[in-house]
Amino acid sequence: NCAASRGDLPQGIHLDKRVGKFVAMLRVKGKRVFLGQSKDLKEVQQLYKSAKERHVKDMALEYKEQLADNVFDALMEWKVDGDWV
Repeated sequence: NCAASRGDLPQGIHLDKRVGKFVAMLRVKGKRVFLGQSKDLKEVQQLYKSAKERHVKDMALEYKEQLADNVFDALMEWKVDGDWV
């Protein structure tokens, strides 16, 4: 269970206890992508936020012809919740 392994940390972030750093990862088309690591949680959260927003836009562009215009527009404007970081 991913939520259990990350504890109270936000989605996409876990603590690598071996090196004492927070790690940001994102799933893209079923594969985990390493985004970066840092001792600074805010820095890792920003890595994840930027990558997630970029990924949602990339997927919207890839499937644009299959999406209703309003759905496409919403995905292109989508942001990770501002309180998250």
